[in-house]
Amino acid sequence: LPPSDRCRAVELEVVGAGGGGVEELAKYLSDAEVLWAMLRFELGSGSFMRTKVVLVHFNGEDCPAVKRARSNSLINEVKNALRSSNDGDNFHACIELKRMDEVTAENVLAIVSEYFIIDHVGEFSSAWSIKEYYNQLASERRAAEERERGKIEDGTEQEGKDGSKNENSSSCLP
Repeated sequence: LPPSDRCRAVELEVVGAGGGGVEELAKYLSDAEVLWAMLRFELGSGSFMRTKVVLVHFNGEDCPAVKRARSNSLINEVKNALRSSNDGDNFHACIELKRMDEVTAENVLAIVSEYFIIDHVGEFSSAWSIKEYYNQLASERRAAEERERGKIEDGTEQEGKDGSKNENSSSCLP
């Protein structure tokens, strides 16, 4: 760490991880908390499909002011912890949500569609984008189930210290 960051070592806690997208993420959030999450989207279609990683800063409006200010002061530490390396920004976009009613696939896709060009052969619409998002989740769920069946069949299934399996496309940090 640079000298200015050495005095500011903080411990961040992962409060959830999974492959259930925005709906699963919402289960870990509260209007009285400040949390961060990463969401991965596949946008576009065919050979135009691109994977995008979005950092979600959930800045709960009902969080007490002092707690919110302290939590928000950790944004750089959170970004560094969630990056695969510290040599650049590994997020394609960063969005801020403040209320639980904003945490929907439709709303998040509407926000991120302002940041990205979504290449699609055919007519593009927000309805198409939402349908593709749910297709992506279903496909990933099937792939995870197949991987899990393969682990059980060959006896390589391993659990974490807390007994959980480690599938990861969304996570929250306080």
